[in-house]
Amino acid sequence: MSYIYSVIHIRQPFQQVFNYVTTPGTWPQWQPSALKVSGAPDYALPVGEKVTEEFLVAGRRGQITWIVRE
Repeated sequence: MSYIYSVIHIRQPFQQVFNYVTTPGTWPQWQPSALKVSGAPDYALPVGEKVTEEFLVAGRRGQITWIVRE
């Protein structure tokens, strides 16, 4: 099994960073594998909402639908 592991130190308040990374519309800005996010709102998703991400990982393209469960 392969693992992808990245580390970065961000000198911003925790809540600001959390809001940024949990907002699907920002994923292509900071996540190298995220090519496009469809239906991507500019807020963190509430339970039950979903978005579709197009990605490129290890030379493989794909599409996945993310659904917030909790």
